Amino acid sequence: VENINLPNSIKTIGAWSFESCTKLKSLVIPDGVESIGGSAFRSSSSLVKIHVPKSVTNIGLYAFRSCSSLKDIIIPANATSIGANAFSGCESLTDIVIPNTITSIGNEAFLDCKNLKSVIISRSVREGVITGGSYMFSNCHPDLKIYVPSDSVKTYQAMDDWEAYASFILPKEK
Repeated sequence: VENINLPNSIKTIGAWSFESCTKLKSLVIPDGVESIGGSAFRSSSSLVKIHVPKSVTNIGLYAFRSCSSLKDIIIPANATSIGANAFSGCESLTDIVIPNTITSIGNEAFLDCKNLKSVIISRSVREGVITGGSYMFSNCHPDLKIYVPSDSVKTYQAMDDWEAYASFILPKEK
């Protein structure tokens, strides 16, 4: 199976639902799904594009780990957390926008995303900072840039969770 359209009645994509579906290339998750479980798409190495609806609030642990062909994913504006290792090993991912609703990013969430060059953090310190886990962006592209709202640069650079990436944190242009 290369493409899947899930039925509208689904509210959760359970843990390991599509793990190691190596032929799966694209997937449309219907509106109404609220959570993507742990390892839901882990090691689905041919997955290039996935539509995540705005109803999703949680992206679970290892949800897309080792989806090495994944190039296109939009984290929905209602999501509040990105689980540990959620996108680790997504080697084809080049950029990601983290919406201002995200309050936490788990350990190693984007570890080994070797082509990840641009991360846009939309959350300003006025809205509350994003807590981050260890090695969030380790082993990404050497030219990685993490763009944050201009009023938040110094705060993110000084935070324990983010200080390892201080030299990569730059002000986001409006």
